[in-house]
Order: sequence, then C-alpha cells, then structure tokens
Amino acid sequence: MSERRTPAAGVRRCGIVPEVPYPWMLWILPGAVVLLWVRSWWRTLEYRLWFALMAPITAFGGVVLALVLTLMQSRAAARACAGSDCHGVHGFTGAMDDQPGLLDLLGSGAALSLIVALPLTVVTSVVELVRFVRRYEREAKASADS
Repeated sequence: MSERRTPAAGVRRCGIVPEVPYPWMLWILPGAVVLLWVRSWWRTLEYRLWFALMAPITAFGGVVLALVLTLMQSRAAARACAGSDCHGVHGFTGAMDDQPGLLDLLGSGAALSLIVALPLTVVTSVVELVRFVRRYEREAKASADS
C-alpha cells in the first residue's frame, strides 16, 4: 500500500502552487513591479519606457528560469529513482516533493509578475502615446501661430 503525503500542519493550499507555507510571499515580486511602476511616473520618459519594456521581459525570464530549474530538478529526481525502490510514478513524485520549495515560489512569483507587468506595460505605452500626440499637436499649433 502506498503512503499518501499530506500537507504539514499550518500549510495552506494555493491555486498556483500546491503547498505554500505563506501565500502572501507569492505577491512580493508582483508588488515590487507595481511599486516600481508607480515610482516610474515621477521619473523621466526614458525610465518609464525602459521599465515598460524590461518588466515583462524580466518576468518572462523568471518563468523560463523556473521551468529550466524544474526540468533539472525532475531529471535529478529521475536519476535518484533509477535502480532504487521508487516504484514508478509514486516514487518519482515523492522524490520531486522532497525538494525545497524555493523553486515553487520563484516560478509562481515570476508568473504573477508577468501577469501584472503586461497590463502595466500596455497602460504605460498607451499613456505615453497619448502624451506624445498631444505634445506634437501643441507644438504644431504653436508653430502655426507664430
């Protein structure tokens, strides 16, 4: 009979990551993205545009990094099960579950950051485009008046 693993006491289940001791930790990276975005509106135009470009790219890089590290972790778990008493899928998933949870937090935080960064990039792009058009119209009107 296989032994069923249960979450430790005090561990709550979250929708993205199966077992996270503190779900609020998932929102640290998206919160940092929002704080930097709000701060960018008191900076230069170049800073805002670089932020709008780099925030989703960086978050996507975090997702890719988490996927690569998960793949490496699963290969290591598969190698650890080879020739032992892992007994198929149950042993493999047990070996995967024994790994530290920092990778889960990285992947989930990066995915949530990507979900937050994409709309902020769209908002920044639209606002800067509107500001650019209005500035161009003002300059054209001022040059026509002179």
